Amino acid sequence: MLQRPLIAGLIGVGLVAVGTTLAWMHLHQQDSADASSAAVVAPASTAPANAPAAPSQARPSAPAAVAIKPSFDVVRINPQGDAVMAGRAAPNAQVQIYDGQRRIGDVVADNRGEWVFVPNDPLPPGARELSLSSRLGTGDTRSEQVVVLVVPERGRDLAGRPTTEATQPLAVATLRDGTGASTLLQGPARAGD
Repeated sequence: MLQRPLIAGLIGVGLVAVGTTLAWMHLHQQDSADASSAAVVAPASTAPANAPAAPSQARPSAPAAVAIKPSFDVVRINPQGDAVMAGRAAPNAQVQIYDGQRRIGDVVADNRGEWVFVPNDPLPPGARELSLSSRLGTGDTRSEQVVVLVVPERGRDLAGRPTTEATQPLAVATLRDGTGASTLLQGPARAGD
């Protein structure tokens, strides 16, 4: 059973990691404007130029297509860095997974928009930010969400202190712009818990 100071320390480390991530994200905010907004173009009239004008009828306008932003539902990683990630995107979209600026994988969402990715290589120890981008047709859509991940070094806890027990990595989902609540996807607990 964990001692109270160790539990408090692990919770403190998790809160510090979340706070640091949110502060970093606030400093690196990006415009929320997205290239996914679509313009609606009216079709050209095929009526002859001398034809009488049709009576005007008020028709409800068709809703513009809304881009489905890719998102993470699950991020699980073991102390050795082996990971599995899953989430949602537009049906049949090509989803790219990024570790910082480096693309670590590509998957295709199924016809329900669900995707699963298992990296070929373990993620190395350290802190990182995972994000997504998806492509359907010619449009690219970036995720509003990022996952901040801390993978401890072997023989160390999340705070970097020596330990004889394997420590689970920390994974927290948060909005890219730093607003809103964060979601703990994987907590700072021992691997055997």
